[in-house]
Amino acid sequence: MIRIVLSLFTLLMTMTTSAQNTLSERQLLLCACASLEAQGDLERLDPAIRRALGGGVTVNELKEAFSQLLCHEQVPQG
Repeated sequence: MIRIVLSLFTLLMTMTTSAQNTLSERQLLLCACASLEAQGDLERLDPAIRRALGGGVTVNELKEAFSQLLCHEQVPQG
């Protein structure tokens, strides 16, 4: 699970421009949702999704993040 969160964080970090070394608010919200999904914390996930949607994250971006988590979650550890 930690590997999944770290790989998502790395993916989001590569999305930033070279002039900017921090994540945007939108990216942080998306990362929070992905992290909660990876942990299975559904109680805190619903409010996080609402904050993300209010912060400019699109439904398609959330779907993509969650589908990527599902793909990586099913890969056997080895």
